[in-house]
Amino acid sequence: MAASAGTVPDSLVEQIRQGNAVFSAFRTHRMQNDMARRLLDQDGRLKRFDVWMRDIRGISGHYVRSWLQTEYSTAVIRARQAADWRHFEQEADVLPNLRWMPTTSPNPESEHRQYWERKLTLPVGDPFWDRHRPGDRWNCKCSLMQTDEPATPGGASGLRNTPGQPGLDSNPGKDGQLFSRTHPYYTQAYPGAEKAVNSAVLRERLDEMIRRTVESFPSGRTARIGRLDSDVMSFVRKHGIDPVSEDIFVSDRQIAHALRANKASKGKAVSPERMRDALAGLDDLEVYWDDRMKNLWFVETEGDTAYKYVFRLNERIKADGEKITTNAFVTAGIFDKGNLNMAEIHKIK
Repeated sequence: MAASAGTVPDSLVEQIRQGNAVFSAFRTHRMQNDMARRLLDQDGRLKRFDVWMRDIRGISGHYVRSWLQTEYSTAVIRARQAADWRHFEQEADVLPNLRWMPTTSPNPESEHRQYWERKLTLPVGDPFWDRHRPGDRWNCKCSLMQTDEPATPGGASGLRNTPGQPGLDSNPGKDGQLFSRTHPYYTQAYPGAEKAVNSAVLRERLDEMIRRTVESFPSGRTARIGRLDSDVMSFVRKHGIDPVSEDIFVSDRQIAHALRANKASKGKAVSPERMRDALAGLDDLEVYWDDRMKNLWFVETEGDTAYKYVFRLNERIKADGEKITTNAFVTAGIFDKGNLNMAEIHKIK
């Protein structure tokens, strides 16, 4: 029994969307660096473009054709299985067991054959499904059927252990990850990949939040965009504030406030593009403390103009439907760089 249309929780859809964005970014980072390594010849000289294109033909062929097709097909299969799993959990009181069904592949691999030949049937909550399940090997086309028929006597005892392949060894119905962190794109990533990926994914998410806010109305979406570093934490504690969290959040409601029309008409509003780039790269900005308002300013300067992104510590906000206390973006604006010399403004870093 599979999940029907319209029964997939929004939370699972968002988990899968976010996981896919991270996986794609790691994939792109790996491909770009694999190609970049071929730019120079053995004497360290830059290759002509036609020579470089010839030398990376094998790399692009794997990434853009053969691997991409396999990854696409596997992602589709595991997304369906993730939706099915949520449905299995919802129906477990009526149909408590799952049966491993034969593959539909015309050329089945042998590792899962033992499961369908035994008609292996186990409870939905059996730990076996955390270690083994259809979709935990590339191109697997097995499936599960939910049933009220009895579980297999003795369970999986006596069967060969067939661990999931790297990147497929998690249950996407539980963690929303179509490809797990054991995939080589993660485990064999180039130095700096994590930071580059986090920035790229965050930029994309902020871009979507800002675009939706500009085109319509805030809907209560939030995003975690960073953490307060040790210098900032130490400074604010010395000034009598102890943040309950190091996390930094932004909400679409505050984005709308920062972009509101009356500020724009006075030339004080930061552009959506600049705001996106700044919020996605807070680590690269200067940080100030507004002693009068007890707020943090993340600041970027351009000539005599400064752009500030203001955060309030220990702010109560709604994130993913729950009230949390965190450090939250409250507004942004443009001002004269000379204002940074005011007595109540202290530079932290």
